[in-house]
Amino acid sequence: IELAYFQQYLEHAIVSRFDSLNFSSQNVNQAGLSKVSGLELSSTGALTDSVTYRLAVTQQFKEDVIDVPDFQGSLDAHYQAEKWSAGVGVSFVDGASYGLQGMTDSRTTTRVYGEYELNESITLYSRVENLFDEDYFVSDDSFNPITGLGRSFVIGGELTW
Repeated sequence: IELAYFQQYLEHAIVSRFDSLNFSSQNVNQAGLSKVSGLELSSTGALTDSVTYRLAVTQQFKEDVIDVPDFQGSLDAHYQAEKWSAGVGVSFVDGASYGLQGMTDSRTTTRVYGEYELNESITLYSRVENLFDEDYFVSDDSFNPITGLGRSFVIGGELTW
């Protein structure tokens, strides 16, 4: 079990500020650095000699930076055989605020992945992200919404020497 505190600074971040003249919230590009921080709690272990898991939840603290999800969670299970392995995973990402302009969608996506070791030097791998082709917005400022990636396929190889 792990508990981690993280903190990062973003240069020229878009932040939400209250405008007292108009009694409204406005998004502005803030000069300098803006802080994003939070906690992550995770657990990694083995269910059997061949099956491992990882569970992680991340909570962002309330910062003035917008479009950063407050909560994220993921769970993966992985099976390891002699020359091949396979895994499944699910991730949840909470919606992110854009101030008065809206929120991005909360979403749950799944993935499957695997690899096969041809020999000591060559390993082939594949992955399908967003397996069920979940529709969601990754950015929604009411003027130019951006949809998230649909189902995607990755195949490749690794050469070591």
